[in-house]
Amino acid sequence: MQLQALLTKLLSDTKAKEADGFFLVECIVVIGLFAIIALGFASSMQFGLKMRLRANHRAIAAEIASDLLEEKTMADPASLVAGTTIDTYTWPNNTKMKFRRTQVVTVGSDGSRAVTVTVTDLNSKIKGSVQLSNTLVPWGSQ
Repeated sequence: MQLQALLTKLLSDTKAKEADGFFLVECIVVIGLFAIIALGFASSMQFGLKMRLRANHRAIAAEIASDLLEEKTMADPASLVAGTTIDTYTWPNNTKMKFRRTQVVTVGSDGSRAVTVTVTDLNSKIKGSVQLSNTLVPWGSQ
């Protein structure tokens, strides 16, 4: 009877030890899966922040281009001389944001002026540009 109790106790201890080891393996697998999921989530967050920054820079570039084109639209079209003008513009709210503004004016055969404004972000991490154009007819010719 004692031998049978001793064998039962030994077998139950062995099963408990096997179960403990199995639980440890499950924990390691779960932690590994959680780490992989967290890594994917962090990567998608980084991508989202980068796209937000890029969209912000493009919106500012569009605003700069729109302001310059509006300034040219307000002037007498006959005063616009054909040619290309290039300058660097620093955004007033953030001195690290620099843009290159390119303005091209071409004169049509009817005296109209085609104005094309291209604003390019000079930030090395953000690539891209915004281009707006308008055709202006001399005043009084309509």
